[in-house]
Amino acid sequence: MSGIRNRFTQEVVPISAERRNQSFDDQLAAGARVISLGDDVTQLVFSHLTLGECIVISHVCAYWRCLALADPFLWTELKGNAAIAQVLWARSGVMPVDATMMLTEDTITEVLTIIPQNLSRMVGLGVITRAAHSPPLMAWSEVLHILCQSAPLLERLHLERPDWWMRSPRPPIFPLRFRPSVHAPRLRTLAILNMVITNFSWLPSTLTSFAYGASGNGRILLTGPELHAILQCRSLENLWLSVVAGTISHAEIFAAGPASVSLKRLRLGPHWKGAALPLLDYIGHQSLQNIEFYDSLEFRPSSVLDSFQGHHMVIHPTTASRGDCNIVVSDSENRTRHIRATRLRLIAHYPSLWESLASLTLCGDTDALSDYWYPPVPRLGVLTLFYHRATAQRTLDPILLCKDDVPGGWDCPALHTLVFALASPSESGPDAQALKPINLPAKAVLRFVTDVLSSADVIRILVRGDGWRLTSEYGVLPSSFEIERMAEPIAAIEPDMVFRGF
Repeated sequence: MSGIRNRFTQEVVPISAERRNQSFDDQLAAGARVISLGDDVTQLVFSHLTLGECIVISHVCAYWRCLALADPFLWTELKGNAAIAQVLWARSGVMPVDATMMLTEDTITEVLTIIPQNLSRMVGLGVITRAAHSPPLMAWSEVLHILCQSAPLLERLHLERPDWWMRSPRPPIFPLRFRPSVHAPRLRTLAILNMVITNFSWLPSTLTSFAYGASGNGRILLTGPELHAILQCRSLENLWLSVVAGTISHAEIFAAGPASVSLKRLRLGPHWKGAALPLLDYIGHQSLQNIEFYDSLEFRPSSVLDSFQGHHMVIHPTTASRGDCNIVVSDSENRTRHIRATRLRLIAHYPSLWESLASLTLCGDTDALSDYWYPPVPRLGVLTLFYHRATAQRTLDPILLCKDDVPGGWDCPALHTLVFALASPSESGPDAQALKPINLPAKAVLRFVTDVLSSADVIRILVRGDGWRLTSEYGVLPSSFEIERMAEPIAAIEPDMVFRGF
């Protein structure tokens, strides 16, 4: 720290000297008090910042820049722009580094230079191509060739080619020469997307997280023996498979005897069809913390939802060609079951999902989910209706939830809070500027509460997200209603199963 102190004396102290005669409040207003935190405390604060934020604070003042540049741990992680890696990693000294880079036509030179120069000290590496203008095939071939060199510290590897390559007559093959036991003995997390693996025997038994398949519209076939080869990784906890596995029979799945893997999270893509539920039964889905799969609609997903007591549930429309909704339900132990492309009328036949619900979130800007009558929810306390600003009606009148032909309204006697929310990410760009606010008439809210929610005692109405216009006529809403506004929208659920890492 002596070097920092010397540069601090030369660059920062003269500024402090000019402020010496200022009052304490004036010094606070001038920002001078940050230097009293101490080097260790300031660097501790810096350690909680992202790389982009570290770059910003290193340009605030000479003192902060000295502290930031002197801490090599701040510069060991890179996401995105490969062009700045050499500059940042020069600050990291000999520390292990982690990089996730986009491989495009414009970044070929940087990526193919950075990886071989730093592979021996990389603990994590991601090379991803998602742009429409993809690099030549030779660039990816060179990346795969480099990975067959020694990477003694590598624990995470994520390789993702563009999905349109999977529709070519000869889809790319993952190199057979790569052997984790030789090239990356510490490998624990592996994601291979839009490349075909022809032999899974090399997967290390110490692998804890594995993602494989097509990230978009491409299709990769998985056979029964290949599935069992994956399940031989005894340490596997997280598994993401977006493959065509509908040809795997029930007998093939159970042919290898009892499962030896103890998964915690399992996500299965849309092309598993009837093989999804047998696989869940085979690995023992009751012990899984998180499950996500597509409903085949050939039979009820009873083995997964029977006796599952819902605590929080989200229902939103699906983008799949079958089904009418996706549901995400969690229980009091925070176990999650995410079923995509299912039908609401099927989910309504599981009383245990609804009887213990504390909160329910529904998409309000689609008519598809208002054609049903929801089961009784005796413990429901919070109901949230969320809307997408670009697709919702400009005026919510009437407010749709479910069929209105059932006398007495919805059975929800414990409901006390009604939330109207916009879903994030919010729309941006010039088109978003032209979007008018959504009108929420007080008379429509009152009609909804007194008719559909007549069994409830709603005392609180919460409006979340910018883009609402609450139009109220004097005396329409009872004075007992507590109306609050919040700027923060609610987080939107991914419409499709996308790999975002583990």
